[in-house]
Amino acid sequence: MNEHTNELSLIGWQDNLKAFGTFVDARSPATLNTYKMAIKQFVKWLNHNSIANPGKQDIMKYREDLEIRGLKQTTRTNYIIALHRYFEWLASEDRYKDIASGVKTPRLDSNYKKKYFTAEQIKTILDSIDRSSPMGARDYAVLMLMVTGGLRTIEVRRTNAEDLSVRGNRDILFLQRKGSDEKSNFICVAPKTCSAIREYMVKAKVKVKNGDPLFVSFGKNTRGQRLTTDRISKIVKGRLRGAGFNDEKLTAHSFLIYSHNIERQESKVENTIENSIFMSAKLTFAGMKY
Repeated sequence: MNEHTNELSLIGWQDNLKAFGTFVDARSPATLNTYKMAIKQFVKWLNHNSIANPGKQDIMKYREDLEIRGLKQTTRTNYIIALHRYFEWLASEDRYKDIASGVKTPRLDSNYKKKYFTAEQIKTILDSIDRSSPMGARDYAVLMLMVTGGLRTIEVRRTNAEDLSVRGNRDILFLQRKGSDEKSNFICVAPKTCSAIREYMVKAKVKVKNGDPLFVSFGKNTRGQRLTTDRISKIVKGRLRGAGFNDEKLTAHSFLIYSHNIERQESKVENTIENSIFMSAKLTFAGMKY
């Protein structure tokens, strides 16, 4: 490593980011964006503290500063992981020494648990949605799909109208799962979920053309456009609040946890929406082998 390496790596950090982006084996654009955002935040912190040639102690101070600022443990962990990957790469390219090596990532509190819903709470949330309008029908269909199919917000966003199909006597939905480059997976869609989706499509006049999104925005400046993950999260959060669930730990991810745990529910309610949810989840996580 030459004597100018430290200085050049900081001055040209934007160029480093571009090269780093091509190096990182991050199949998901969201993961790469998280890395880049974390690195940019670190560079801002260096500039704010007038640090030209950071060392391991500076990484540790930065980690402490993130905690002082009140960032969530998951956010702090992601930031430090990104720095680990970035400086590991810089060292491999002989651009900077690996000053993040040996710096521990923040650990989640062992008492911290993400919250998820009970079947009764799911029913309360869904029943609270007025489906008479295209927007209400859309939100109901989105929540139903997340609960019964175990979809993440990014997977809801990626879904196209043409992805809803039929195999044999079952309705299926092709998905581009998180971390995947193509829609190579599909789930069986519960009858009531499929009905909700089709009801929404009729009310919203969703076009079934190649590449057209299934779930669209009704905003003044974004009408007809594909929903963003941020917007989907806000839709879910708004519906939770509308049903009386104001806990900040209850989010769109809570539906995913519920879906993954559904077969562990001690009781199954017949002739209700919960029974459809149970059957859909059972098919989904059994690998959909017929």
